[in-house]
Amino acid sequence: MTADMAFTTHYKEKVGMGPMGDRQWWIERITPRQLMRNCVFLNTGTGRFREAAFLTGLARTDWTWATKLADFDLDGKVDVFVANGVIRSFNHADHPFDPRELIGK
Repeated sequence: MTADMAFTTHYKEKVGMGPMGDRQWWIERITPRQLMRNCVFLNTGTGRFREAAFLTGLARTDWTWATKLADFDLDGKVDVFVANGVIRSFNHADHPFDPRELIGK
């Protein structure tokens, strides 16, 4: 499983998105393309992997820092622990960002 950031609501997704207009040429040429969400890779046993994050419900877990897969409750099934980091949206795109807002918060 690889972790990235994908918000759980449409509103959070849009206000947290950075500007892409002035960097469109750069975004289109990146290979391999970065997915702005979590990915779960399922081994098919044929030397190939399938992406299954949406099927498992793990594609959008907000600001994901790290994941750990293990049998935490000892029931024989693999569990997923997702560490999320940010409580407040400091990069809220509808609000002018001022670094002084971070001090003492």
